[in-house]
Amino acid sequence: MSNQIEQVKTYTNALNNKDVDTALSVMSDEFCLTDPFFVDGLAPKSAVEEYYRASFSSTDINLQFKPTNIVQHENFVFVELDTVAGEKSVKGCNVFEFKGGKLVALRAYANGLNELVAG
Repeated sequence: MSNQIEQVKTYTNALNNKDVDTALSVMSDEFCLTDPFFVDGLAPKSAVEEYYRASFSSTDINLQFKPTNIVQHENFVFVELDTVAGEKSVKGCNVFEFKGGKLVALRAYANGLNELVAG
C-alpha cells in the first residue's frame, strides 16, 4: 500500500475521531478543501484548521466517513465512501491530491450531504 493511501486513511480516521491535529499533519500549508459546504474552496491549511476546530466543538452531529473503495493514480487518491450520521448515510467520492509528499487538495463530492448534516 502506498504512503499516499496511508495518509488518506490517517486523515479519514482522524476526522472520524475529531482529531484535528492528526488530520492537519498530512496537509501542506497550501491545503485547499472543496466540498458541498465550500464549493469555491477553503484555504489555506490554517483556515481549514479553524473550520475543523469550530465544527468539531460546536456540533452534535457525529459524521463518520467509511471508505468502500480506494484507488491511487500518480499523485491522486480516489475514495468512494459512505458518509454516515446516525442511521442515515450518503454515498460520495473524494479526490485527494498530493504534492511533495503532502496533501494539497481534497475535493469531496456527495449529493445530499447538506441534508444529512441538517438532520
